[in-house]
Amino acid sequence: MAFVVPSAHWDNIPKPNNPLLSIKKFDKGTFAVIRYSGTSGSAKEGKMMEKLRSWMDQHGYKKASNYMLAFYNPPLMPPMFRRNEIMVRMSTFLQS
Repeated sequence: MAFVVPSAHWDNIPKPNNPLLSIKKFDKGTFAVIRYSGTSGSAKEGKMMEKLRSWMDQHGYKKASNYMLAFYNPPLMPPMFRRNEIMVRMSTFLQS
């Protein structure tokens, strides 16, 4: 689980009281993101990652991080209304 915290509030984040939780800071950057609906599983995630990778290749971008999954809805949300995303940090534009 992740939360976005504005930089003005970064110094006021409470420390976790559970040793299994940690606070990590991610550098800002440019990300390629693909959005899809429905349930998410390894087959669908793989298909969407390949689609995102193909788009990046076609546009001359290079992957600069691991893929990250984002799920925005509670478990009881009907699949057709679910919002999911796969994102990856992109490096600078490659010259052709």
